[in-house]
Amino acid sequence: MQMLNVAHRWSYNNHQRVNVEFHWEHGENFLYHPDDPETIVQRTNWIADKYHQKDRVKITHVFKSDRFQYKFWDKQKVRINFVGRDIVDQQERTGQTGAWYNAGWFFKKEELIGTKPKKIVVFNSRKNAEPPRIWKRMVDGDDWIELMRKMREDWEYNVIELTYRHPIETAYRQIQNCDAVICYDGMWHWIARNFCKPMIIPSKEGITSYATPNAIKAKDRDTFLEYFKTQKKFEEESFPEMKEVALKQYHKTQREIRYV
Repeated sequence: MQMLNVAHRWSYNNHQRVNVEFHWEHGENFLYHPDDPETIVQRTNWIADKYHQKDRVKITHVFKSDRFQYKFWDKQKVRINFVGRDIVDQQERTGQTGAWYNAGWFFKKEELIGTKPKKIVVFNSRKNAEPPRIWKRMVDGDDWIELMRKMREDWEYNVIELTYRHPIETAYRQIQNCDAVICYDGMWHWIARNFCKPMIIPSKEGITSYATPNAIKAKDRDTFLEYFKTQKKFEEESFPEMKEVALKQYHKTQREIRYV
């Protein structure tokens, strides 16, 4: 979704339609995990249809591509390229050309619907097929389980836990009408970003600020858990702060892309 956001924003800023080529090293029917309900290609096509001014961006899938051959940690890898094939990562990071370009965009206006009070969507890495980077695991599985238990049983909140095994439409619909999202830096967080949902993410990384500027970043485990110390604290302090951050980001992007 980062790529789609960047493409839409670049199209808007430069007054040009964009044809995005997604280069996949695998075939069209590849499943990352055998239990995945759909392919990443199917997910990409489904979510693209929900974008504001979706016709700005045309998607072309290129399968079994060898155009971008690099190791995962290669600092010279190119994620998005609007200029030329030989652009290097250092140029991307200026924000003028590629993956770090302004990603501020929304879903269609009609997709913004009312929220259900006390409905919280949670997703974390404890059910992932593979563990994410260490910094994304500062809050462990037991912490997440206890937080969800407390909010469900003690606070009587409607807490929905999402995983990668959920179809993208399910994740989208659950986030669409929730009050807030509490999650790690990953999985469905770009959906929450495009709805500009109030969020809290345990992270101290800059990428979190870029991907989800609508979210509060909790710098460590203790800071994160403090937001949920009591129901009173969450409802009178934490949740209002979350809403303030999200609303500020919504108005900023709304002005920038004349979202009316």
